[in-house]
Order: sequence, then C-alpha cells, then structure tokens
Amino acid sequence: MIENSKNPSNCCKFCGWEFPQDIVHQILELKELVVCEFCGIEINISSINLQERFSNKKFAEISNTDTDTEKKKNSIFKNIKKLIQPEKFSISVISGDEDFPKIFKENLIIVISRLIYSFIQGWELENNVSVSRVCREKHILIYFLVRINPILEKRVHSKFLNNLFKINREDFEYWLKLLQKKLAKDQDYHTHFKLYLTWLIKIVFKLVSDMWDMKNLPKFHSTILKDLKTYFRGQKFSKNKKTVQNEKFIYPTIKFIEDLRKEVQKIIPKKELLYGRRLSEINLSIHLGQKENHIYQIKKNCKRNPKFLLDLNLLREYKHFLTSKFYVKSNKAKILIKRYENLNNLKKEYKQIYNYHPNIKLDYFKDIDIKPKAYWLGFIYADGGLSYQTEDRKFIRFYFGLDIKDKDSRDMVYLLASTLGIEEKYVKPDSRGNMLRFMITNNTIAMHLNNHGVIIGKKKSKNIEFPELGSRELNLAFLLGYYDGDGTEGATVVSSGSKKFLEQIKEKYVIDYDLRYRKSESIINGRKVKGEGWDLALGANLFNEMIRNYQFSMARKRKIFETPEEKSERMRQTCVNRAKLKITDDLLEDLKKLVWEMPLYKVAEKYKISNSRITEVCKKYKIAKPPIGYWKKKHK
Repeated sequence: MIENSKNPSNCCKFCGWEFPQDIVHQILELKELVVCEFCGIEINISSINLQERFSNKKFAEISNTDTDTEKKKNSIFKNIKKLIQPEKFSISVISGDEDFPKIFKENLIIVISRLIYSFIQGWELENNVSVSRVCREKHILIYFLVRINPILEKRVHSKFLNNLFKINREDFEYWLKLLQKKLAKDQDYHTHFKLYLTWLIKIVFKLVSDMWDMKNLPKFHSTILKDLKTYFRGQKFSKNKKTVQNEKFIYPTIKFIEDLRKEVQKIIPKKELLYGRRLSEINLSIHLGQKENHIYQIKKNCKRNPKFLLDLNLLREYKHFLTSKFYVKSNKAKILIKRYENLNNLKKEYKQIYNYHPNIKLDYFKDIDIKPKAYWLGFIYADGGLSYQTEDRKFIRFYFGLDIKDKDSRDMVYLLASTLGIEEKYVKPDSRGNMLRFMITNNTIAMHLNNHGVIIGKKKSKNIEFPELGSRELNLAFLLGYYDGDGTEGATVVSSGSKKFLEQIKEKYVIDYDLRYRKSESIINGRKVKGEGWDLALGANLFNEMIRNYQFSMARKRKIFETPEEKSERMRQTCVNRAKLKITDDLLEDLKKLVWEMPLYKVAEKYKISNSRITEVCKKYKIAKPPIGYWKKKHK
C-alpha cells in the first residue's frame, strides 16, 4: 500500500476517513497510538493539521464531479462504517499491534484479500449465486470466516505471495509465522483476529459487489481493488450481474434437488405438502420412485462432497416414475433433469467410492500406455497387492505401502495416491506404525490391475510373471518400478519370490548373470519372517538404460553404474598413466621439492598423470609429503 500525500489533512491517508475531535486529541495531547476506524491503518501524527479540517464536500469535488456517482459512493461508505462498528476495537488491537512492523500488516491485508476473493470466485461458480447477494447473508460471511481462518494457521500458498509491497516473500513468511505463534498462544488475541478477519471479509465483499467499476476511490480501497484486478487478471466481473464469467458452468446437485422439489411440488395434490407449503424429502423420494431416505442420503453426500453428482441410470428412473404418475404435467421437471444432464459430465453409474475420493481415477490402469503407468504397475508388483475383503469374494481391496521411516518411500506413497486421485487423509500408518500405506475397496481399479498381472491374494509374490506391455520403453519403466520396490540400493540386483518372473527378465534382456537362491530370516514390520527367494543382477548396461528411460523414480535408488567397457577403458588409462612417468633419480629429487611447493593435484597436472599415481610413487620411494591441512594453513 502506498500513502497518498495529496489527501486532505486531518483524514486517513489510506482511506480518507475524517478524524473526529477526540481522535485528534488522543494523538496530539495524549500521545496515544491510534488506528483508523475505517481501514485499520495506524494514524501518523503528521496526518494531523489543526488549521485545516477535512470537508466531505471538498473531498467530493476533488474525487468525482458526478453527483449521482458520489451519492452512491457516500451511501456505500456509510454502509461500510455501519458494518465495521462491532469490530472497531478488534481492528485497533490487531492493526496497532507493535509486535509486527507496519509494512507487514499492510501486506497482510493484501494477502488476506486475495484469499477471500479466491473463495468468492469458487463460491459463485459452485452455487451460481451473485456476490452482491452473498454479501448480505450473514451465514455466508461466517462460512468465509471459517474457510479463511485455518489458512492463517498454516503456511499460505506461495502463489498468493507474489508482488508484495516493499517486503520480500521470505520476510513476510517470517512475520506470518510469528503471528501464527501469537494466535496459538494468546486466546484473546485470536478472538480479536477473528473479528478483524470478519471486518476485512466485509470490506472485500463490498469492493467486489458494489465498487468494482468505481473510479477515484479512497486509497485503501483502490489499493486492494487494483491488486485484485491485477492478481486475478483473466477473470472479469460483469458490470450488470456482478458474477464471475467462466465458460464452464456446473449445475450443483444440491441446487438441482431443490429446483426439482419446487417443480414436483407444483404438480402434486396440496394435501401432500408439509404444513401446506413444502414438499417433504420423504414424499419427494417416493414421487421419484426411490426409498424414503433417498433425498436425505443425496444431501448428506453433497455435504461431504460438494462436487457429488447423480448418475444417468438414476436420472432415467426419475423420469420414468414422474411420467408414469403425472404424465404431461411432469414435462417441466423432465426438462430440468435434462438440463442437469447437459451441464454436468455424468457417469452411467455413480459408485460409492466417489463420496470418499471425489477425484479418483478408476480407469488409470485400464490401459498401460504411458511410462508413469508402467512404472507404478511395477511398483505395485513389488509393494502393493489385491485381496478379497469378504469371504464371498464379492469386493476386492487394493493396497500399497512402504517403510514409514524413509522419506523417499513416504513421498512415493503420497505420490501414487495423488496420481490415482486418492484423498491424502486416507494415507495412514499401519497398525504397528512401521509402514505408510493406503487401502481402498473398489472392484474396477482392482480388476484393471488384475488384468495386467497383479494376482489377488497372498500367493502373489511367488507366482507373478513379467507382463508384456508392448514396447521396450514401457517394459523398462515397469522394471524400474519393480526395482524401486524390491531392488537392492547401490547394486543392480532385483529380488523376487517368483523364480519364473526373474527367469523371464533374464531371457527377455539376455542377461549373462545367473539367478542366486537365498534363504533368510528377515524383520518385516517388526516381525521375524522366514523366507526364500531369488536374486538377479541386471547388469550396468540394462540398469543405466532403465534409469535414463524414466526420470521420476525413487531418488535414493537412482545411480549410474560403470559398465564393463567403461571399467576396461579406465584400467587401460591407468596403465597408460603409469607408463607415462619414468622413474629417474632426477625425478625423485624434483618430487621431494615439488610436494612442498604445491599441492599434489598440481604436481600431477605438471607431469600429466593422476593424483593416485603421484601418491603411489611418493609412498614407494618414501618421499615425505606435507601433513593434512598444511596447504589450508599456508594459504591463511
């Protein structure tokens, strides 16, 4: 925010609020810290001039000559002043807090305004509600307060911290952490801060709903408005409807159910209406040909997941029962159902899993046609699996888990969950706390994995076979995924309980190394487990090709190994280096001096040989070398 030195005296330089006499007295005589009641910015003593008083008439002439516009503006400001009265003291507490610098507090207003505005956009799109209407509903303001408050108790997303005024992101985040600590410790301060947020939400609502297209606004409001227009460039407000324009419009299920209820209510006998006015949820469910608790369950699902959608089969049932009962009278209701179908991307069948994982990709493993899918399939071969949830084998469970102590392993579990659209809150430690894992019951995703060779049940590890995915690139990505799960870090070895699986790899890639049988007792998840299996070394050439083929595998296992050809060349070069240096008495005498005149690597450069060769000669002919740290001390 930038102070406007051209504002009239005896008023706030940010918002234009005229100081009452008691404020002037507090500043000049009592030397008290005072903040503006209108914008919450600290009032500087330099703002006060007893000889010149601010006049609303004078300010109107300066700001806008349009009388009608000015009247509207004055009316809006009067409304804002009424809105902020309940929070006036809390605004003073937060804005006048000397624990934080003024520049941070001003930028905090900008950042919070961005957060509020982003929620306004989302709210309008989801509910098709004008922001000017939202502003007048108290429960909506409370909703936004609840949504904004937790953000300030966590780390604010970096995308909201661009283009701050006279403060860099690191400093802002430093002060924000201190503010969050104070909010956590001081309950009274936390209460004041909630009221402060309420005030700021009201201000942003007013700016967006009534002041978006106004000119010559006070500095405080124009600064926030200018920042919002710049930051959210690309999404414009309509001058008439005051709603965000977006090509993609979604008809929310909760609104559709309410609209459908109103249409059905118009065509049923009055005696069926609740208290003579409203069609009950039970009766609506019956008229749609469903169980009595049907509408109640839909609303419950919408509350859990605002993006909950009905399926086409259910809507077909709605139309059938409405037609059979009300004939042509149901036409408007059927048109409403058709509109809901057209405006949403509906599925033929809506599965229960969408209530818990709204964004889950059930068909992700239907076709293994890209490297990431092949990589994750290999990883699941090693550390995931399928099992029947019940004895009747009706439902299949898919699970995946890795060592909770290893950061790279934890990251991979979260990454796979995110890739499949599984909600992060369902990724949890197992009962012993040794593994981080997720588990979902869904036959669609399970059968896709089963079609690609993931065996259902405990016999998986001893019976898996190498799947043919159609190309060398996909097969290598699969093998890398399996290696990240059951490969030996620092070596090219993969392990498996299935001998056939490793034999297929050996044959497919013409590997010279033999399978090695092993029998061991391992500690898995805190238990001693006896097991047997086979190991196979892939070799440096195949392993390096596998690593270069797919770049996003587990970080700690990514390594390029030296191939036999490279090792042979290195040994040959070593022999060449050794032959280059002919040992003579003159050379030895020179070395005795040089090792004290320059570091060994410079001596090696002088003779064009390796450091190790120089060290070897010194050791063999007992040439004294400087102690460790000698050259570091000498340079000091």
